[in-house]
Order: sequence, then C-alpha cells, then structure tokens
Amino acid sequence: MRKAISILILTLLLVSCVTDEIKITMIPNGDSPAFRFKYVRGSGKVYLSDLTIKEAESALIVWQIRTFDPSLIFEERDGRRMPKNPRDIDFSKLKTVPIRQITFGVVPEGFNQYYPPNNEKPTLRSEVKYFISAGGGTGGKTEFTLEKECRKISVTSFSINDPDFTKPNAC
Repeated sequence: MRKAISILILTLLLVSCVTDEIKITMIPNGDSPAFRFKYVRGSGKVYLSDLTIKEAESALIVWQIRTFDPSLIFEERDGRRMPKNPRDIDFSKLKTVPIRQITFGVVPEGFNQYYPPNNEKPTLRSEVKYFISAGGGTGGKTEFTLEKECRKISVTSFSINDPDFTKPNAC
C-alpha cells in the first residue's frame, strides 16, 4: 500500500512540474532567416541553453549553439556518445540565457558554436527541409525551408490545442 501511495505522490509531482512548450516562428530573410521564440501557453522571457538545426531527411547537423560544454552531460561509452547519469552532472554549470530572437549563423551572447567547428559560418540550401529545435527548461521544434515555415512540431500533448501546432505540412 505504501508503494502505491509513493507512486501516486511521485506521479502527481511530475504532472505538476510540466512546463510550457516553446513556439518557434521562422522569419524568412534570404539565406539568413531569423527565429523568434515565445511560450505556447504563457508569456515572459524564453530561456534557452541550446539550439540545433538539422537537415530533415539526413539528420545532419547544420548549426548547433549551446550555453554549456556538452561534456557536462554526455560521455563516451563503448565508442558511443551517451548521456551521463544525472547524479554525475554538475547542474550548477548548466545555464540558460533569455532569448527573443536568433538570426541564423549569428551566435548570441552567452552561447558558443559547437557546429560547424572552429566558428565556420553555417549555410542553408534552398529547397532543403530543416528542423530547428531549441531547449532550456522546456523545448520546441519547427520544420522549415529557406522560403517558408512548414509546420510546428508538438513535443508535448497540451500543444495540440494551439492552432499553429495543428498546421498541416506546408512544404
């Protein structure tokens, strides 16, 4: 009986900690689009710690920026990059930065570019579909091409009530 009560309390705690999802809006601007961030249900500043843009079909990373060194949360095991055990992570070194908008290829203050290496300028190609994902305490994901935003992708169940998250694939 105590085990069932413990599970119930843990479940209630987890449900009460659900945070809002980040809505990412793409603003076309030639080969350097901008991305605006806001919360789906709430308001206030959006805090990010990482942003990744990948090609949709190949999943190749095009651009990746973070506020932290990835070695804080990942380690090499059996020749693969794996997440560390949460007990081994120094969470005090993981920081988030308030962001309203990021222009592709321009690294905001507080972030470092991890891909492409050596701060090379990233490039996007016309007619290629991309995913942008951003995260901090919560996350968001959107599909786009250089010409237009295709669709927002819900990463949590409550976002399906937002009309932008039910937009059909427009690309």
